[in-house]
Amino acid sequence: MGQIFFEESSLRHARPDAAAHQPGPPTRGRGGARSGTAATLDAMTSVRDIVGSRHESAARLLLPIIDDSGRAMPWSTLISSARLTAKTSWADIRHLVGEDIDPPYACLNPETTELLTHALAQEQDPLCWFALWRGYAEEPQEQPPIPALPPDLLDLLRTAIEPLTVPDARPTHATLIRKPLSWLNRHARQQGLRSSSPLLIYATNGTFTAACPIYHDSFYIGGSRGLIEQLIASSAEAFEIDPDSPIPGSGEILD
Repeated sequence: MGQIFFEESSLRHARPDAAAHQPGPPTRGRGGARSGTAATLDAMTSVRDIVGSRHESAARLLLPIIDDSGRAMPWSTLISSARLTAKTSWADIRHLVGEDIDPPYACLNPETTELLTHALAQEQDPLCWFALWRGYAEEPQEQPPIPALPPDLLDLLRTAIEPLTVPDARPTHATLIRKPLSWLNRHARQQGLRSSSPLLIYATNGTFTAACPIYHDSFYIGGSRGLIEQLIASSAEAFEIDPDSPIPGSGEILD
């Protein structure tokens, strides 16, 4: 399947004030996240801005917390006193956990990956575009011809990268690969417990779009009413969210 390492000419609409140098891939060593500063997406950024306008319904899936013993845990297990809703962000409740707990920013462990892909697959294995931060993608290999990209895919990718997080980040620092949805399960198992979320998963058959802005605390999924209901039923920490509502989660700007 195809893989694209973006060049500047392929993204003429990238922000003109973006820095010219490319940062290395974000490192998420244990404890590194705590040196950053919590931040939220721009209040004008809506869920629809990152999952697209073609979907009738949307959900927010909270990414798991890795506790001090290395286990992936739901937020509600670690913070039983917190009442979680579609609008709860990690920044709102992080004071309720100890300093030795890493934030869940962009942490998509294999178990959560299996849950997500099972709900999205709808008993199929749709072909998808995956946008990954360079350094977490496959090594470049000789590839067959790349099909034309969907017209809205690059706009969604820009929104997932630009609003916050890694200083000097821009869309040219992402890699697009075209694989079946099941590829994400293999990718997560290879990365292990602290597998990093794709920035974007874009089903070529139009059934769903899922996005996790860099170092964000949640995945946002757009799809049909039936798909979103199935996703919510499969996880205690997935919530329906209005596609036109501002993104409520938080991310982190690394020092």
